[in-house]
Amino acid sequence: MRHLRWLVGLVISAVALYVAFVGVEWRQVGTSLAEANYLLVLAVIPIMLAMIAMRAERWRLLFYPRKDIALSSTFGALSVGYMAGNVLPLQLGEVARAYVLGEDEGISKAHVLSTIAVERLIDIVVLLSILGLLIPFVDFPRAALFSAVLILIVAIVAIAVVVFAVVDRQRAGALLERILTLLPAWAAPRLRPIAVSALEGLSALSHLRVVALVLMWTVLSWASSATIIYLVLQAFSIDVPLTAAPFLLVATTFGFFIPSSPGAVGVYDIISIKTLTIVFSVAQEPAATYALVAHALYLLPPTILGAGYLLWRELKSRRARRRGEGGGPEDADMHESAPLGQVRVADLGGVSERHHPT
Repeated sequence: MRHLRWLVGLVISAVALYVAFVGVEWRQVGTSLAEANYLLVLAVIPIMLAMIAMRAERWRLLFYPRKDIALSSTFGALSVGYMAGNVLPLQLGEVARAYVLGEDEGISKAHVLSTIAVERLIDIVVLLSILGLLIPFVDFPRAALFSAVLILIVAIVAIAVVVFAVVDRQRAGALLERILTLLPAWAAPRLRPIAVSALEGLSALSHLRVVALVLMWTVLSWASSATIIYLVLQAFSIDVPLTAAPFLLVATTFGFFIPSSPGAVGVYDIISIKTLTIVFSVAQEPAATYALVAHALYLLPPTILGAGYLLWRELKSRRARRRGEGGGPEDADMHESAPLGQVRVADLGGVSERHHPT
C-alpha cells in the first residue's frame, strides 16, 4: 500500500509539473531571473530561520507542564522534519522529527506525536481563519467563492470544537468515542490512536498563559511566512496586492496535503502559478519564475539546516561513545543516533504528515 501511495504521488507530481510549466516562455523566465533583486531574496534566509525558531518555541510550549525541553532540541528536530519531508518518500517528515526529539529528550514517541497533532490542528484553524479574513479583500473567481465561504464556516466550527475539547475534555472524549463507533470497521482502529493523541495533546492548552503564547508564536510564524512570500514577489517586481502573500501562503500550505513526490514537486508549483495567474492576473512567466525561486527557498535552507543538525548530533554521539567507552556517567543521558532511513512509522505508532515551513 505504501509503495502504491508513493507511486501515485510521483504520478501526481509529474502531471502537476507538466501542467504548471506547459507553454512557459523560458527565455522570459531567464530574463526575470537575471533582473531580480537578490538582496530581497537573501533577506528571506534570516526570516526563515526566525520562523523555524518561533515554531520550535511553540512546539516546546505544547509539552507543558514539562519545562526542561531545550529550544535547541525542538529547533533541531523541526529542521530534521523539514529535511525528511523534502527528501524522503511517504511524507515522513513528522515521523522523523518525533523520533529525533523523543531520542534527544527522552520523551515517549506517542507524547511527541500528540503535540504534533495539536500543532497541525492549530495551524489548520489559523490558516482557515486567515482565508476567511481574506474573503472580502480578494477577488475570488466565482466558482471558488462558495468554497471560500464554506471554508470560513469550517474554521469557525473548528475553533468551537477545539475550545470544547480543551474546556471539557471528558465529554469531548466520550463524544469522540461515539463518533468513532459510527465509522467503518477498518477506519476506527486507524483513527482512534490519532484522535486520542490529539485530545491528550490539547491538555497543555487548558492553561491560558500557554494558549496565549502558543497563539502568539503561531500567528507570528505564519506572518513571517507571508513576509517571505511577499519579499520574493517583490524581488521579481510582480505587481500584486498585499493580500496575495497570505493567500498564496494558505493555498500552497494546503497543497502539501496532496499526495506527491518529496518536496511537493509540481504540486507547489502549479498551485503557485495558477493562484497568481487566475486570482491575481499575473502573466505566466513571472508566476513561473516566482514558483521556481520560492520553491527552492522552501526546500534548500531547511534541508541544509536539518542535515547539519543530524551531522552535529551524530558527531556529538560519537564523541560521547569515545569518552564513555561503554557507558560512563558522562554519557548516561546521551542517545545514540539511528540512521534516518531506519526510522519507521510503525516504531512510533503514529501517522506521518508532511508540512512545509511556510
